[in-house]
Amino acid sequence: MSKGLAFIAFFLTLVLVILSIIYLFLKANAPCSVSIISNSKLLRVKIEDRQKFKEFVSKYVTCQEGYFLAGDPVTKEASKVRRVKYIITDEEQIFKVTTGKSRDNLRDVAKLLYSYGFELNTKSREALIYFNPTAEFIGSPQFTNQLIFTLAALSDYLNNYNNPDKLLLRIGKLEDFNFDTEKIGVSYEKLF
Repeated sequence: MSKGLAFIAFFLTLVLVILSIIYLFLKANAPCSVSIISNSKLLRVKIEDRQKFKEFVSKYVTCQEGYFLAGDPVTKEASKVRRVKYIITDEEQIFKVTTGKSRDNLRDVAKLLYSYGFELNTKSREALIYFNPTAEFIGSPQFTNQLIFTLAALSDYLNNYNNPDKLLLRIGKLEDFNFDTEKIGVSYEKLF
């Protein structure tokens, strides 16, 4: 009888291991998945409703046949990727967005609002969007709209990587993004 129980235990263990491997494979190769990784000491952004957030991202980066077509704005190379990852970081990135000139326009005293960068990883089929907000940007009264606009604009960069005249960051208006984080399926927490 103990041999029978040992066989059943072995068989169940084997089935669980196989199911776990299949689950991990399917999860790693999920079509057009999106994620947010918050590595910042200033801001934590979290996906609350994955479907809403995926729909939001898909407005700016097209998902076709299980892949996002994403381009790198620096190298101008495109690649099909399964995942778009937004990485909130404290590390300054290559591209910078500033406030512009002083109120009196006598001198240029631009302040950094945030910096951002991109990385296409063809091996893992991921597009990484790095977003480095400053405390001033996070503390602004319109931060919710600014965060939504920035997520949309950075997503759009992957789509219009070789067409700078159509970039949302250049032609978009903050007032067009007058909806809350719940509508796009995310929440955030200021950590300072």
